Amino acid sequence: GQLFEGGIRVPFAVQWKGRIPAGKTYTEPVISLDILPTAVAASGGAAPRGLDGVNLLPYLTGEKAGAPHASLFWRYGPSLALRRGKWTQL
Repeated sequence: GQLFEGGIRVPFAVQWKGRIPAGKTYTEPVISLDILPTAVAASGGAAPRGLDGVNLLPYLTGEKAGAPHASLFWRYGPSLALRRGKWTQL
């Protein structure tokens, strides 16, 4: 619930034997909003249009390269934060 290092930059672990390579480290920023579209895609469904999250499976399996987001934004009460490229905080 904070916009500093311990509130935004936290570890995220994923395991799917036979689909996601074991021991892989993905270093591009992702956000909790990506969990729903990723879980729906993993179950074979189609996520509803208009979601802010991105299906991470193509990035985690190596089908897509690069970052799933050009920028990430957070708001917590009156505080705002933006991450674009290198770590940036407002």
